[in-house]
Amino acid sequence: MLQPVNFESLTVNSASAVSLTAAKLIRDNASPPIAIEVQVLGAPINVRADGTAPTTALGGGTRYEPTSVFRITTQPGLRNFQAILAADAAMNATINVHYMV
Repeated sequence: MLQPVNFESLTVNSASAVSLTAAKLIRDNASPPIAIEVQVLGAPINVRADGTAPTTALGGGTRYEPTSVFRITTQPGLRNFQAILAADAAMNATINVHYMV
């Protein structure tokens, strides 16, 4: 069973894609985070975790609506995670990220 070991809250806007904080991905060599759980607040976002930056456009990544919760459970996915505000959003979004082991 996964348990949280770290947390951060990030603002997502339409100016540029936001990534996870690198230091949060290195908890320690013996047990780095193996997953994240993300909660979306305020506005819709587009997410990619394959190394390509998402765009604000429809189809610019996987879209998550406010109150959505999702997990990413691979090391490459954690390193490549990026989010950007969807084009139709009226305000910035916030993502709350729990790092899990």
